[in-house]
Amino acid sequence: MHANEPRLTVAVPVFNGERYLPELFACLEAQTFEDLEIIMVDNASSDRTAALCRSFAASDQRARYFRNDTNLGAARNFNRAFELGRGTYFKWAAHDDLFAPEYLARCVDVLDRDPSAVLCQADVLFTGADLRPMPYDPRFGCYLDATGQPRVRGEPRGLVGAPDPVRRFADVLHRVRFCIEVFGVIRAAALARTSLHGSYYGSDKVLLAELALLG
Repeated sequence: MHANEPRLTVAVPVFNGERYLPELFACLEAQTFEDLEIIMVDNASSDRTAALCRSFAASDQRARYFRNDTNLGAARNFNRAFELGRGTYFKWAAHDDLFAPEYLARCVDVLDRDPSAVLCQADVLFTGADLRPMPYDPRFGCYLDATGQPRVRGEPRGLVGAPDPVRRFADVLHRVRFCIEVFGVIRAAALARTSLHGSYYGSDKVLLAELALLG
C-alpha cells in the first residue's frame, strides 16, 4: 500500500437510493475511523441519487462518485465497486444500512490484531422502512413487526470463527441465514481471491463460503 492510499475502502453500490442516502452519508461522516475512501457507484439511477452523491463527493474529499451509463445488474455493480477500491480493507455499504460511529474502527482493529482473520462483522439490528429498530423476542428467536408478529429470525452469534476451515465452511452452508456478513469489513487481498458476486441467487453465500476457507 502506498503512503497516500487509504487503509479502508467503503463502497456504496446504489440504484435509486435517494430515500436513505442522506442518512448513510451522515453515518459515514460520523465514523471515528477516518483513514478511508468512500466510493459511490451509481447503477444508472433514475431518481435523485446522482445529485445526492455528487453533493456528498463535493463536501467530503475522501469521497469519489462513479455512474454507470447503463444498469449493469446488482452483482456487476457490487464487483465494480470493489475493483475501484484502493484500501487494504474493504466494505460494501448498502444504501439503506447504518452503523454505529465506532463500527469501522473496531472492525479494523480486529483485523489488524489477527492476520488470520479475513472478515469482521458486528451484531446487526433489523429495522423497518422508517429505520426504527424492530423489537427482538427471544422466545421466538425473531424480530417482530409493527403488529407484534414474528417477522425475521435472528442470526446465530459466533458463526464462521472456528480455526478449522471445514467447520467455517459448514457454518456458512448450514447456519448463515441472511448472508449479512458479506457487508462486514473484509481483507481486500482475500476478497480478491474469490469469485466475487455472481448474477445468480445465493451468490453471496458462495462468496462467504470462499472467504470462510481463506480465514
